[in-house]
Amino acid sequence: MVAIAVTAVLFVGWVMWAAWGQADQEVRWRTVGYTVNGTQSVTVEFEVFKRQDEDVVCLVRALDLKSSEVGRAEVLVSTPQSDVNITYDLPVTERPNTAEVLDCRVDSPRSATP
Repeated sequence: MVAIAVTAVLFVGWVMWAAWGQADQEVRWRTVGYTVNGTQSVTVEFEVFKRQDEDVVCLVRALDLKSSEVGRAEVLVSTPQSDVNITYDLPVTERPNTAEVLDCRVDSPRSATP
């Protein structure tokens, strides 16, 4: 009985730790889906959850059947909204099998050089 209670406490603690870490992130994203457009491109649909008025850059990629990368791009998400739906046409070098958003990060402001 004690083992079950300890396991339950550890599990609840882990769930709370994971939820805290996810809630504390500056940017979150979710790949919604993709549509293969032959050997030319793949349309990637994804959602970005960010702070309002913050610019974000997301890394999108496409893979072929052998898991080789056949397309990659950095997509700037520059909108005042905090929750954004994006549809992006990613050019590819070969027919892709899948597409995904690998990472999204806050776009650091660039200083102007004289």
